[in-house]
Amino acid sequence: MKITNDMVPVTDGSSMIPEEPKSKPSTKKRILVSVLCLSLLSIVAVGGAGTYAYLSDYNSPTNNSFTVGDVVMNIDEDFEKPASLSVGTNTYKKDVKVTNDGTLSGFVRASLLFSSGDVEDISEVSSDGGKTWYSMDEFPSHLPSGWVYQSSGDLGGYYYYTKAIAPGASTTSLITNVRTTFQQKVSDTDRSINYTPRDYDIFVYAEGLQQDKLDGSGIWNDYSQAWTTFLGLKE
Repeated sequence: MKITNDMVPVTDGSSMIPEEPKSKPSTKKRILVSVLCLSLLSIVAVGGAGTYAYLSDYNSPTNNSFTVGDVVMNIDEDFEKPASLSVGTNTYKKDVKVTNDGTLSGFVRASLLFSSGDVEDISEVSSDGGKTWYSMDEFPSHLPSGWVYQSSGDLGGYYYYTKAIAPGASTTSLITNVRTTFQQKVSDTDRSINYTPRDYDIFVYAEGLQQDKLDGSGIWNDYSQAWTTFLGLKE
């Protein structure tokens, strides 16, 4: 089933009220970043999951990662596909980490995007195995160890891992679980029609940056200085 950001299909075939799509992080100067990865997770009743990667100035997916030099960041996911999606609370495992499979230490930043803004509104994520839950608006204030969120400014719109990741090492889990609470449709003209069970996607997008300074003068110890300098947003 094809999912688009402006209209999400309803499983019973009814019409629906168009939703307002969620905004995506800025793509400014993405082509400068060393490695770009995209993980596409399809949450479907009878579907599956896939992992793709792409370099931002190409628009076609390739095999799981794109390597530039010796910086290779791969998204690792432990995903348990729900047997079905139904009215009520649907909970499943989605453990997301980023692993450095290259030979240089590097920093990483990531974003989480729902294909449906309506589904995002009725979904929550957990980073501690399901003990505590937060909406996507609340989550940036309750991140697991090692992660911070930049909500504004030149680096805004991404989750940043504050520590450099050594070759062979991984970040802590950004999220571990997702739950979505679907509603029963009241009528074809009621807002509840946009919260009925349907297929949707969660996109995990990650960018990697080498820890070595580009002028060869040493390494960056501060993630924000590394990203800001590399992206050319400050002198």
